[in-house]
Amino acid sequence: MVDETQQYSAAEMEPLEKGGYAGLADWRKRKPSAQRIPLATVEKVLGLYKETYYDLNIRHFHEKLRDEHAIQLSYTWMQKALQGAGLVAKRRHKRGPHRRKAAAADAADAAAHRWKQASLAERRAVV
Repeated sequence: MVDETQQYSAAEMEPLEKGGYAGLADWRKRKPSAQRIPLATVEKVLGLYKETYYDLNIRHFHEKLRDEHAIQLSYTWMQKALQGAGLVAKRRHKRGPHRRKAAAADAADAAAHRWKQASLAERRAVV
């Protein structure tokens, strides 16, 4: 019996083997997107960032292209293009451990400890 992952990878590799990289293209609509950015523009944008504006962040680079070079591209496209080319690192979200809020912790602990009940009541009276 053939492993499912082997079947899937063989099915995925068949268009590549038959038609090269063009075989991997999705031809359901039979035409390229009307919104596709011309290759010359993509090369110009990546070249400008690599050679001239390497020290700018994506937001400032986007503004420079719009204002000084009259290249109107979306910020999201610009971000994905620079990240895809490896010129800008992808942003990683760092999340620390989740903690209960102090008031919720005090209320939960007050039921178990008589001495905390008085201090909790005093704090509620002040607020």
